[in-house]
Amino acid sequence: MPTIAIQLNPALLSNPDLDLRYVVPETIEARSGRMVSDDGFDYGRTSDRMTVFLRTADVEASIPAVLDALDVEILGNRLLEEGVIIATAAQDHCHDENEYTVVYPIESRAFSLE
Repeated sequence: MPTIAIQLNPALLSNPDLDLRYVVPETIEARSGRMVSDDGFDYGRTSDRMTVFLRTADVEASIPAVLDALDVEILGNRLLEEGVIIATAAQDHCHDENEYTVVYPIESRAFSLE
């Protein structure tokens, strides 16, 4: 199943609260009408980045809903303004970062599993 990966860099967040790993997917699930669902999280292999994974049957339809859901304050953070990177992959939890395509911000190529 396709994956949406939301990468958070705690150094860029106003409030790098670890509860984001739970609150971000819950917020997106609720605000998207359950178009996406929580699929876990992971930390960078060599960094303190956190990636929240979401599963969806329709990536193209889900991205606008994800962006809308992240355009609110979550635990004191405005994630779309604080360095969040959103990428998609055709498969669930790809371990090769080259399989991900960044969809937000458009000009970014900085998605990394490191």
